[in-house]
Amino acid sequence: MAKSDRSTDSIEKLLEERSQYQQWLARLEGSAAPDTVKTRVRADYEARLDKVLGQLRSHESTIVEALAQHETELGTLESREASILETLAEAEVRHAVGEYEDKQWSEISSGQKKSLHEVRAGLERLRSEVGRLTEVQRLIRATPAQPETPVPVLAEPAAFAPPVAPEPQ
Repeated sequence: MAKSDRSTDSIEKLLEERSQYQQWLARLEGSAAPDTVKTRVRADYEARLDKVLGQLRSHESTIVEALAQHETELGTLESREASILETLAEAEVRHAVGEYEDKQWSEISSGQKKSLHEVRAGLERLRSEVGRLTEVQRLIRATPAQPETPVPVLAEPAAFAPPVAPEPQ
């Protein structure tokens, strides 16, 4: 299996995990569990979700490469679609003016329509994949990276400062 295939599989699994944690978090809100339990479980799910998002971020270069490759493939298929449509239109004109007999027109037409159907199916699949990868990329970029170690929260210095006596006037 190629590296990009493994990365794609890994991305798919991470997206499934992300979806599962989001569903659990949504269901948790409607739970009748005590608030302390809900808070603890929510923190666990959110931590797991953050971990998954971090792992997704590590695949960003793979996603960018896949998007670039798909965009290139889209351009190729769109050119192929235009060529097929032009060939079909030309054959139709040649049939209309009498150059092509019905049998020849039928052969050309059915072959071109079959090719057109295949190209359009490929375009639909690629556009869907580009949309999905673009959404994953948006998700990765929209969610700020969390620090690996928690940053300690410092107490307000004023809370521990001794009272200051007023200055004489």
